[in-house]
Amino acid sequence: HACVWRRSFLLVNWRFNVEATSTNLSRFVPIDQYRVGREHVYPSDGSVRWAARINREKLLACNALAVLNGRLHIDPEPFDRVVVEAGVASVRGGL
Repeated sequence: HACVWRRSFLLVNWRFNVEATSTNLSRFVPIDQYRVGREHVYPSDGSVRWAARINREKLLACNALAVLNGRLHIDPEPFDRVVVEAGVASVRGGL
């Protein structure tokens, strides 16, 4: 797996890894900005939220999610990596 699993704490209904506080904030973008260039995969903000829900633990382990100013933000690189890994695993498992 590309990410190391870590214990996390509850924050605004999302788990937020304490180590994410040292992550560069400029890498985190709101959902609508994350979707730019990815509309073929995520036709709506709801589809991004769904992907975040079903891959939540792996995304949190990679510090790909954060709630900033009460809004969900995404670090695109680890988020993309986790979603692609899940998609490949789905194909291997026979969908």
